[in-house]
Amino acid sequence: MYARHLQSILRELLDDLRIVYLTGPRQAGKTTLAHLAASELHMEYVTLDDQATLTAVEDDPHGFIRSLGDKRAVLDEFQYAPALIPAIKEASDRLAPGERGKFLLTGSADIFRSARTQEALPGHMARVELLPLSVAELSDAQRNIVDHLVAGDIEDAPAAPMTRQGIASLVLRGGYPEAQSKSRRGKQAWFSSYMEGRLYKDFETLHDARGDYYSKLRALTPWLAGVSGNLLKYANIANDLGLDDRLSKRYVEMLELLYIVRRVPGWTRSRAKRNATRMPKLHYVDTGLACHLLGLRRERELLASPHYGGLLESLVYMECCKHAAWADEPVEPELAEVQREDVPSQPPTAGIELPQPSAREVHGAAPEVEGHNAGEHRRRHRVGPRDQPPHAAGEQNAGGQHRQADHRGGAPERATRQHHAQDRQEARLCAQLENEHRAQSADEEVLRRVAKLQRVGQVVEEHRAVPIDQRHRA
Repeated sequence: MYARHLQSILRELLDDLRIVYLTGPRQAGKTTLAHLAASELHMEYVTLDDQATLTAVEDDPHGFIRSLGDKRAVLDEFQYAPALIPAIKEASDRLAPGERGKFLLTGSADIFRSARTQEALPGHMARVELLPLSVAELSDAQRNIVDHLVAGDIEDAPAAPMTRQGIASLVLRGGYPEAQSKSRRGKQAWFSSYMEGRLYKDFETLHDARGDYYSKLRALTPWLAGVSGNLLKYANIANDLGLDDRLSKRYVEMLELLYIVRRVPGWTRSRAKRNATRMPKLHYVDTGLACHLLGLRRERELLASPHYGGLLESLVYMECCKHAAWADEPVEPELAEVQREDVPSQPPTAGIELPQPSAREVHGAAPEVEGHNAGEHRRRHRVGPRDQPPHAAGEQNAGGQHRQADHRGGAPERATRQHHAQDRQEARLCAQLENEHRAQSADEEVLRRVAKLQRVGQVVEEHRAVPIDQRHRA
């Protein structure tokens, strides 16, 4: 069994708060930690994955909580019984002022962030996120990279050299504890079973799916694995998979609540605008699962794949998120912005020689590369509402006086309209880049055919120049 760095954090929070909610992907190790906490703190362990227990809870949630009496309880797989939340809140309100650690809840889906839950237990509960094993936990290392990044002494950290094969092995390995000891064939069977359970059982706990949602998810999950580490544009999902923009966005949100993927907002200096101004990046929570969905089984296949760079970025980002969960310095992985006073501010690329893009990257041969270069093209040739001068929003009437344009609604509506306009402009630019690439490919094919015809014509002329009698002798 692997030692988890969050075990001490969980014990500390149970000593400070009435309720602790341990959430994270299925098979990440939550039940193991819950059993350890129940054993150490003498808490009663109840799993709601048992159908008889779940039926009793649904029939009388308040009666079930009252039956626990003064016992401290661990409620495993809590996402199956959201009806327990009001009963737990009532029991928490009745606790004595100094009583702590009454309930430890675990869930494989973030039920408190879904639309099915109206009560989030504010002031009663601490939320702890347990992700799959980090590289540090796999190697039994205790150094927290987030703390050293904040302290500024990351250069002093001992780092053993790694080969490309070793890095590719880490990407393929992933972090699910149960998959670590399995053979290549057994691991693929385990991943297939894992996705079947997530798509069939857990998806329905968060979303009232209608119609053939299963086939849509089977097409969407490998598509998202292919863009892991790249910008996420819902219009591309709609174009490639034939899904409605709103439906594809809803499915991505559900997969995020199930800890299959994670969206990262675009960085800007204004923290208030990070979630609203730019397209998010998408990362698979576990790169081993992403490689399985992409059909990548060996290191050489991954290194030759166009997805290797994006998957490596997802591995590094998720490693930082895992370290942030048990770091001494509190940070928000999606919004972290560290500025040391003793280090002058400089651009991220200062002193770094950036590689020049290859011809394949320029023309966007792969979907994820195409999206990146389309974004670079938009940054260099920005058009649309952002290029308009401040007075462009208004018009001038016949008398020469400035008249404001009619903006129906408030600022949120205007921002939404501008965002949709920008999306349409970006889609046009992407289509233009793709058409240019196709045109160039067509021109190259025409040139090859012309050269071939010229060679054939030369052979025919040489043959005609030979006398007939010599042709037969030859």
